[in-house]
Amino acid sequence: MAGYPNEIQDRPERRPLVWAGVWFLLSLVAINMPATWQQPLAAFLRATVLRPFVWTQETLTQARITNAENTTLQAQLDSMIAREVGQNRLVDENLQLRGLLGLAQRMGAGWISASAVRSGTAGSEAIFYLDAGAADGVRVNAPVLTRGGLVGLVIQVAPSTAVAMDWSHPDFGVWATDFEGLSNGFVRSVPGVTRGSDQLRFDGTPFTEDLEEGDIVIASGQGGVYPRGAPIGRVVELAEAGAGWRKAYWLRPYVDPGSVTHVLVGSGAVDQRLDVSAAWPADSILTEAEWRDLATNRSDSLPVYRDSIATLLRRLESFLPPPDTSGGGASPGGR
Repeated sequence: MAGYPNEIQDRPERRPLVWAGVWFLLSLVAINMPATWQQPLAAFLRATVLRPFVWTQETLTQARITNAENTTLQAQLDSMIAREVGQNRLVDENLQLRGLLGLAQRMGAGWISASAVRSGTAGSEAIFYLDAGAADGVRVNAPVLTRGGLVGLVIQVAPSTAVAMDWSHPDFGVWATDFEGLSNGFVRSVPGVTRGSDQLRFDGTPFTEDLEEGDIVIASGQGGVYPRGAPIGRVVELAEAGAGWRKAYWLRPYVDPGSVTHVLVGSGAVDQRLDVSAAWPADSILTEAEWRDLATNRSDSLPVYRDSIATLLRRLESFLPPPDTSGGGASPGGR
């Protein structure tokens, strides 16, 4: 015997069809509705039934616009930073070249201008390469100088290139004296924990002679390697007073090895016993004030740079949505 259909079970299956038919009829009515009625009806639907969908679409569109603006501003900021770094490097290089040109004129003949390049490999931090070699007159143990003073010496020579070490090398050492020639001793390198913390120590000075903070220490010319008068550094403080007969002092080097890009190298025509003090009169040796002047030159462009970044940040903030102060999440109807 055939069973009767269950209306309660069949009704849910018909509902999708019923709703589809209803929406189809409404669509036909809307399409055939006069234009004067269509506009108000469309506005009513957008403001009521379709409002959540319209709000979602507007939010996604605004997010895409904001993301595109942020990408453009970030590219502008990166370009500005790269340009600023490049300008600082050019300023530093120009300062070195001008200083080296003046030094070469005071040093006279026999000194070779060369570019210094670092390899950047681990374990060779105190080594640099020169683009001048034996064909140019460079020889082993030739002193390497820059505007600030003593850099190091040549340890290997090839026909067109050379290898040199700077004062931070563990094997570096130079006989030295104070600017008045009263306190003689030996300056050596003391490695620090990091590359920038390497120091120079002035050992073996007479116990009866006192050096003050800021006193100039120069190469004494003993040993026949470094010419007398090449600046090494300034006294920072007393390091040790051993057994009442010798003293040692910490020095602040005049030359930062990592920033050296152009140098003068002694050629075979240079007598290593010569006195180059005339090339560095006391008033021409880099003082603390001159270091501050160099720092000022580097920082002159920083205010403009900061202002530009502040402007970019303000523009970025203008594209961000305002903070929600209502304590709850944003609702589809609240814009």
